[in-house]
Amino acid sequence: MSIAVNLFKLGAIGCNVGLLGDPNKLIHRLARVIELMKKTTLNGVRIIEIPEYRDRLLRIQGEVLASKFHGLRLLTEQAKGEESGVSRLIVKLNGTMIAQGAIPK
Repeated sequence: MSIAVNLFKLGAIGCNVGLLGDPNKLIHRLARVIELMKKTTLNGVRIIEIPEYRDRLLRIQGEVLASKFHGLRLLTEQAKGEESGVSRLIVKLNGTMIAQGAIPK
């Protein structure tokens, strides 16, 4: 498992399954990961400066933002009185995959 994934899990300490689908929680955890990557060094180099880890971070960041925008779309549907159906389950699934580091590389 990569250091970036371990750092992401460190940033997610204290989360529970009920919070995994909340895009705002994921955004705050991601901010914590970025903070840790800026402070943590590997062989004297900050982790955020290592291209492989920075690339992984950007992939995770993209997934988190996609989850946020999907959540906003669901909120719009709810405001219009429309039924989201299975789309609502995607939020929890995506949050779980991000938190578990299961995003395809």
